[in-house]
Parts: sequence; structure tokens; C-alpha cells
Amino acid sequence: MPQRSSNKVKVYVRTRPTNNFALSMLSFGQDNRTICIHRIASANAVDNKINDWAFHLDGVFHNVSQEETFDSVGKDVVDRTLEGYNGTIMCYGQTGAGKTHTMTGFAESYQNRGIIPRALQHLYQEINARQDFSYSIRIAYLEIYNDQMCDLLRTLNSPSDYQQQQLSIGEDSGFVYVKGLSYRIANSEEEALNLLFEGETNRTIGQHILNKQSSRSHCIFTILVECRSILSSDDKYTVSKINLVDLAGSERLAKTNSEGVTKREATFINKSLSFLEQVVLNLSDKKTNYSHFRSSKLTHVLKDSIGGRCNTVMIANIWPELQHMEETVSTLRFASRMMCVPAEPTVNAVIDPVKAIENYKRENKYLKEELALHNTLVNRSGISYEPLSEQQLYEIENQCRRFIDGNLDEFEIQNVRQVQERTNSSCAMMFKNTLAHRT
Repeated sequence: MPQRSSNKVKVYVRTRPTNNFALSMLSFGQDNRTICIHRIASANAVDNKINDWAFHLDGVFHNVSQEETFDSVGKDVVDRTLEGYNGTIMCYGQTGAGKTHTMTGFAESYQNRGIIPRALQHLYQEINARQDFSYSIRIAYLEIYNDQMCDLLRTLNSPSDYQQQQLSIGEDSGFVYVKGLSYRIANSEEEALNLLFEGETNRTIGQHILNKQSSRSHCIFTILVECRSILSSDDKYTVSKINLVDLAGSERLAKTNSEGVTKREATFINKSLSFLEQVVLNLSDKKTNYSHFRSSKLTHVLKDSIGGRCNTVMIANIWPELQHMEETVSTLRFASRMMCVPAEPTVNAVIDPVKAIENYKRENKYLKEELALHNTLVNRSGISYEPLSEQQLYEIENQCRRFIDGNLDEFEIQNVRQVQERTNSSCAMMFKNTLAHRT
């Protein structure tokens, strides 16, 4: 397995509550960071399968509330985003393991609200407390269904509306964006929550044997944060984003009894998650220089959200029952690989061109005033630093001609502008003379 970097993606595991916990096969370490799995081998069986696993993670959430989960995972990501760092919180796991519950929770239960509504609440609380900064918040909600992208914040009245959306993925200086995706301004927590509920209404939901309300698509709720200092006249500001990712559940078709449309959906889901696993495997391997981000819409959209310059956290959701142990091991293996992905979050500083020009003009004015004061002190108050007039340019050209012809011994230099102009004129004349002699 690749060696884990000191700066890496953080990975936590959350268990789905169940009355049929596989006590004989699954246990937790006392450090609350280790999961041990023991597979009972069949009698007289001879094979090369591993029977015991020990997965070491950044934390295990077992019988943990929504509030505790967010406090452990989400608060730091939100706080650092307000400071200019990109952040990602991603839920991964099999169908029915509790990903959507962890990410969004239940709209009808305030206590059981998930990471997204809690992140919005914490975000606006922090903004209101930071009086020295001005913040602009915009929100987007993207769905990837059967490898097609859909803007969930646009009105969708029929399947044709879904297909007619012209969304494509672009890149600029290492940053990924979706062309055509709408970003809606949210000036308050209430406005932001309304956008979340609007997007949830448009989300694709399906039903099968493991989950009556199964998410049949990958969804990315993006909070774009622009921060400017009120006290400073600096031309720099920060633009950062939080991607809150609810991945569709991986599933084994034989176990879910999927047919028809649901089977086709599952095929696309499993395929995109397979590409995601390949990308993570490549990112965690220092010897591999290429990652297959463009293999699917999901991996391409998440290109700047998995490690690298992004503060990335993954929650691996597992269903700790005996019948789901194979999927649990698969999820924990992926979690272990994700922990090896290096992450070096950096501040996304942007220069405001309008403010930069204003600052340059102000600095130029101060320098001119300082230079004028200096000239006055050394009895050079008559010198001008304004652009040269036509008459002055003519005199400089005349002096250059006389100097080249040997009729003038030296130039009278008053400022750098004259030096530049005389140098240009002299070079031009010498070039013309050289051409004249050659012809």
C-alpha cells in the first residue's frame, strides 16, 4: 500500500445504526480510530483469502449524532474556507449506508439535519462575527445522473428539460468549473437553505430492495465564498469554495435485484465510482504522474477537490451487518487509499485589477511628490517629469543627430525619461546610417 503523506486527505468512518450489528466479525479499537474485521473461514477450506483486516483511520463515528459528526468534520472545513482555502467533504459507501442522511439529513427534523444545512448555519454565523471583512456567497447544486450533468437550481418540469441543459466542464489555471452552471446569490442562511431545498426537490430518487429512497445520482452542493477586507486597501481578495459531495451508493446488482432503469442507473453509478477509485489509487502513488480525471464527469468535476490544494475530508459510510460485510471491506479499502492522497491546501488569492490600478496610480502620485520634494532640496525644482512635448522630442532628436555627427560633446541629462528618449533616438539614427552605408 502507498505510504501516507504527513499532509493528506482526512478520512473518517461512520456506521449506520442497526440492531443486527456483526459483533462476531467487526470491532473497534480503543483509540476510536481503528476498525478490525475478522472473516470466519469455512471448515476444511483452503484458499488464499485474507481473513483479518485492521483499518486505521482519522476517526470512527459509531452511534454518533449528526451534531457531533459535523463538529468533528465540518467546522474546520468551513472556517478554513472563510480564510481562502478550498474545501471538500465527501460521503462514500454502499447503497443504504447513510450517506445522504449524513450529508443532508431529514428536512422535517431539525435535530437530524445533516452536514450541508449545518455548514450553512455555521458559515453565516462566522460571517456575522467577522466585522472586518465583506463576504459574498453564491451557491450551485450539480447532479450527475447516468454520466449527464444537471443544474438542480434550474426549473425542471420534464425529462426533456434535464437533457436540454448545455453543461460542460472547463479548466482555468488548475481550477475546474462547469460552464452553464448557475450560481445563485445567498445573502442569508434562510436564502441558502431555500436553494438547498429547491435542489433536493429536483434530485433523482429511486427505490429498490436496500433503500426505499435511494439517491440514484452523484450530487455536489457548492458554496462559493468571496472575501474582501474592509479595513485594508490591498488589491488582493480571496475566492474559495466548499464542495459538499453526496456520492451515489455502490451496489451489487445481484443483491439489489435491480432491473430496467434502476439496473442501468446502477451500472453508471458503479462505473463512475470505479473511475473514482482509479483516480484515488493514482493520486496516492508517487510513482504515477497521470490520473484519469477525464474518464468520467464525476472525476473531472472533482479534479481540484481531491487532495492537492484542497482541504479534503471523506466520510466512509458503512452498514455493519453480516450480510453487508463484503461491501464494508471494499469501502474501508477505498478509505485507506484515500488517506494516502497528499493534500497541501493553499489560499486562493486573487488580484482585483480595478483596485490594483487605483493603487498604482496612488503610488505613482506619491513617488512624484517625493521626487519633487527631493529636487527642491537640491535646487532642481525646475525639472518636469511629465510626458515630453513635441518640441522637447524635436530638441532631443536634434541633439542626438549633432552628437552622432561629432558636433556635440555631451548631453545634458535631467531625468530618466530623457535618457530613454535619447537612447531610442540615437539607436534609430545609427541603424538608419548603417542601412544607408550598406546600400
